[in-house]
Amino acid sequence: MIMVNPEKPQLYKIGAIARLTGITPVTIRMWQTRYDAVEPVRTEGKQRLYTENDLTKLILLKELTEQGDSIGMIASLSVDDLEKRLNEREAKRGPKGNPSNQSPIKVAVLGYGIPKLNSAEVSSHAAPLELVGQFNPENALSEDVKACKPDLLIFQIASLQPDTSDFIHQAIKQSEAIGACVVYAFGPKKVIRNLTTDTTLPLRAPINVQELTLAANHLVGFADRPQIDEKGGENVPQRRYSDSQLWEIVNQPNAI
Repeated sequence: MIMVNPEKPQLYKIGAIARLTGITPVTIRMWQTRYDAVEPVRTEGKQRLYTENDLTKLILLKELTEQGDSIGMIASLSVDDLEKRLNEREAKRGPKGNPSNQSPIKVAVLGYGIPKLNSAEVSSHAAPLELVGQFNPENALSEDVKACKPDLLIFQIASLQPDTSDFIHQAIKQSEAIGACVVYAFGPKKVIRNLTTDTTLPLRAPINVQELTLAANHLVGFADRPQIDEKGGENVPQRRYSDSQLWEIVNQPNAI
């Protein structure tokens, strides 16, 4: 599996983190202040911003606490240790197998907060997902993504922008994938409608593996179109800075 880690990861506000993880802002702040689960960076304006690593860790913490672990016992563990703990627990349950006769759908993930693709039981008529690569969304047009030979792309985008649809379709063409699922937290209805096509499907976060799998099966023609949540319409302003520029601003030294 090809893994590409960004040098300058995307940063998220707490509202986007809450939407993408399904954890309330109150709980995120409690896990942060009481248990040091995550340590957000701060801008010069004292705003807290969270990284992809924070996002991934919070998703793992949520999954493990829902399975009975105490947050106080696991909050200090690294992402690698949390994934190991989750994998060991799943191994004890035994393999779920593939109840479907369909071959796995090979997916390349553009983002770092997507739930584990092999941790869910889906319909016996649905093909499972197979992760073949994970990348920064900014690298969606790279040859590395194409080299994975994905059937589908799965994007994780906190805030949909007016040019998102064109970028997604360009990435599909470049990678030679069938289509793309776009997991988003916020976005105007016009952009959501533009992404609702035969080859792209917007999915509002939080989303679980079952929902993601059924959406992927629809795009490759194995299942009917799932119901789309079009409760968007947030007035998302035009971005003044890219994620890379924001990261550079955050890391500027305070001294002049």
